[in-house]
Amino acid sequence: MQLRDFYKDKETTQARIPILQAAIILGFLVLLAGLWKVQILRHNHYAARAEQNQIRSIRWVAPRGKILDRYGRPLANNRRSYTLSVTRRDIPELESSLDLLTEGLQFEPGFLQSQIEKQRRRPRHLPLVLKEDAGIGDISFIEAHRQELPAIQVAPHPIRNYPEDEVAAHLLGYVTEISENQLESGVFGDTAKPGDLVGQKGVERVYDHILRGVDGEKTVRVDSRGREIETRKMIPPQAGDNLRLTIDIDIQRAAEKAFGDKAGAAVAVDPRTGEVLCLLSRPAFDPNSFAGRISREQWAQLLLDPQKPMQNRAIQSRFPPGSVFKIFLAVAGLQEGILTPTHTEHCSGGTEIYGRRFACWKKEGHGEVDLHRAIVSSCNVFFYRLGRKLGIDKIAVHAKAMGLGNKTGIDLLGESPGIIPSPEWKRRIYNANWYPGETISVAIGQGAVSLTPIQLARALGGLGLGGVYNVPHVVPADELNRVGKPLPVPHKPDPPLEPRTVRLVSRGLWGVVNEYGTGRRAAVRGFDVCGKTGTAQVIGRESRERMQPDGEPFEDNAWFVGFAPRDLPEIAAAVFVEQGGSGGASAAPVLQAMFQVYFDKHKRKQPQNGADSEHVTFSLPSERMN
Repeated sequence: MQLRDFYKDKETTQARIPILQAAIILGFLVLLAGLWKVQILRHNHYAARAEQNQIRSIRWVAPRGKILDRYGRPLANNRRSYTLSVTRRDIPELESSLDLLTEGLQFEPGFLQSQIEKQRRRPRHLPLVLKEDAGIGDISFIEAHRQELPAIQVAPHPIRNYPEDEVAAHLLGYVTEISENQLESGVFGDTAKPGDLVGQKGVERVYDHILRGVDGEKTVRVDSRGREIETRKMIPPQAGDNLRLTIDIDIQRAAEKAFGDKAGAAVAVDPRTGEVLCLLSRPAFDPNSFAGRISREQWAQLLLDPQKPMQNRAIQSRFPPGSVFKIFLAVAGLQEGILTPTHTEHCSGGTEIYGRRFACWKKEGHGEVDLHRAIVSSCNVFFYRLGRKLGIDKIAVHAKAMGLGNKTGIDLLGESPGIIPSPEWKRRIYNANWYPGETISVAIGQGAVSLTPIQLARALGGLGLGGVYNVPHVVPADELNRVGKPLPVPHKPDPPLEPRTVRLVSRGLWGVVNEYGTGRRAAVRGFDVCGKTGTAQVIGRESRERMQPDGEPFEDNAWFVGFAPRDLPEIAAAVFVEQGGSGGASAAPVLQAMFQVYFDKHKRKQPQNGADSEHVTFSLPSERMN
């Protein structure tokens, strides 16, 4: 290298030094400016952010109010539990520990990731619930791995508990987390918010605004490991109000036990007040399965079950009443003056009407039959002819006057009105004319007529009271007044039932149970039970043969309705058994079980109608009619 080139490179290097120095100084100035911005200009902002990272707000779920029976015994309460959750801003940190959580909390692979994806769109202030009803083992695992899982929150969370399991499940309903559709529709009011547990069926749904409390909040400061080191704010939750029902759990248990594994429904009411003493629907579901987070598989199984366990048969399902409807036909005949106590019809096993033969259930016939014997022996021929004389219009008028074919107004959701057919109804529904032969089928409770158990229980009780039909309700009057819900006014038919009508029909119903009728298995010694059996075909004989190729019997539906005592009844009931066959064999014992419990609690050792309660006197129909 020549000396000239050396000096040239040195001059170039020295010329660059000021530029380098300027760059270094500029860099330090930028750093100083950033430091000044962070430490001075935006100190409060970043201090608040840092504080926020240390502060956590934990939702303090309010326990729901207890549901009690009429004597204060718990039907629904709460049990202590814990929930594992994480705030939204901590989800990225959580995702790095999913394998650890999946193994420690015994989740299915992929479950936690699906929960995160499902709840990403929910408001950021709501926690992501990882596990409800966490056990001691779950909590111990979280605390043992607190260093790896600092963001997991453990919070108390009361779980709804139904100590009677499936007993009265359709009456009580169940609770689950409020859905997005329910939030948008506002059905639970303006105070409802995401994450709330709300009633979805039964009493839990109708009286949710009474039972649901107000959640509290706990604000704490945590250290770098997520451990609470200071409580900043605490707003205790406000528990929901308790709610007492009219249900007598002793009567309910008796009905459930007597029903066994049969499908159907049973309702018992106090006709003097309308208070519901028992409301049963079978098959049922266990509301405890909804208290946590029910799986999709469990929910699908309940919905797709052909037995429809989620359907409340007591108020939602309507069925042909069969011979039970003869009670109301007898009332219509007496009210219209067509029937008298001495009027008779001859039954030879069938009768021809409108060119068609209509058979009696007794092939050899009943012989000469008056009103009392027609009710006791359930003679079809007597009521075929009575139905022809009345006509469908008068049948419909009197049936509806007794509350049939209309909703009772019970304080539960989803009630069906049932059907009392008429020419106007058929034109409106089918755009077809009514044929006189259809009236004959309706006269014995077949054809288009279909009713719910709650309607029949109310109608029987109202008849026994002389024509006063109180609205059924599952919450007593004093509780309704407390929650600002007025008690409905009783219905009275116009024109009112004549005392003679009530006396004659009640006498016949007494004979069904206490003489030679089909309802003897409903008798309660000393209680003067009155009732009527009913059998209704599910499908015709030809259809049965086609649908039962294996020869397995396809039974008829069975009914039993009744009230007691005969004068001024205190309890009335309707029992329906799907494919129960004979009402006297399958439905009457359920009613007897309910009435026996009521009698044992309220009437035992008290003489009934001036007679010794330990003895029941039986008499022949002719003696009673004279």
